[in-house]
Amino acid sequence: MPLYISSEVTFGYGPLGLQIMSQNGLSPPFAIHGFHGKMNEFGKFDKSKAELCGAMKINDEVIRVADEDVSQWTYETLLEKIKHSKRPLTIVFAR
Repeated sequence: MPLYISSEVTFGYGPLGLQIMSQNGLSPPFAIHGFHGKMNEFGKFDKSKAELCGAMKINDEVIRVADEDVSQWTYETLLEKIKHSKRPLTIVFAR
């Protein structure tokens, strides 16, 4: 199925607040599986900045990281690139 709508999101320092998965756990497509917030002082989870910005939704696919196409990457390569890239880091998502 072709992807039509894309959003470019730039992340600052710290965790992205996203859970990114692949269907087979190894290769593309990589998609948002969930969002991760932080527990507040009342013992409840606040939404992550990623979820609050509204530019991404569950099942949106990651198509570019730091201006690089991820279509030939492994899941491990994707995670390493995100983890070790300088911030701000821009990721492009599509749905």
